[in-house]
Amino acid sequence: MKVEEFDFELGRVASAISERRCRAVLLQFPEGLKRKAGDVALALAGMVQASVAGSGEPCFGACDIPDSEADLIVHFGHLPIPNLRSERSVLYIQAKSDADPIPAIRAALPFLESPVGLLTTAQHIHLLDDMADFLGSNGLEVLIGKGGGRLYSDGQVLGCNASAARAVSDMAGSYLFVGTGNFHPIAVALATTKPVIAADPVTGGVTDVAEVRDLMLRQRHAAIER
Repeated sequence: MKVEEFDFELGRVASAISERRCRAVLLQFPEGLKRKAGDVALALAGMVQASVAGSGEPCFGACDIPDSEADLIVHFGHLPIPNLRSERSVLYIQAKSDADPIPAIRAALPFLESPVGLLTTAQHIHLLDDMADFLGSNGLEVLIGKGGGRLYSDGQVLGCNASAARAVSDMAGSYLFVGTGNFHPIAVALATTKPVIAADPVTGGVTDVAEVRDLMLRQRHAAIER
């Protein structure tokens, strides 16, 4: 299995730090990217005059900005939330993935019912048009929903916001989520009654999210009963 790599845009970050004459910079990573934090911090520290440190606190989304006295917080792995204003200076770097989503989408084709609502996260949003073209070339109508003010891009899904899915729920026969993990596709499955298929561009695996959603709901109901 190919190791997934990310574009941390170190040149852009270093330029921003220098242009703003920052003395202290805090780097923030979501859990899935924390393993890269040390390498990114060391690389940046060698490119700028500022003090560079990584945040060890959990990060649950683009809205989860830590309290810090740093001149700049560099938030990796998410896109900005358009209707959110922060009192702190934040630079968002989406950390584009180099994983090819097409093999996983090809494996998902037998499970999809047209029209297909296509959804993904910040790491893969730059390939959304390629994904849509591939689905279209295989005879599927593709729907890319425009979500609410918390979403930076059409077709984007957050763990806390599946409004892009709801925007096309009356027309979609099924949904295809392209990305890793269950966190985001479960948000889609809880927001709609249509089938949700998750295609993982890193492992190539395909999952019917209904099974994961139903297990989670059973566990939740059991906890409530207890």
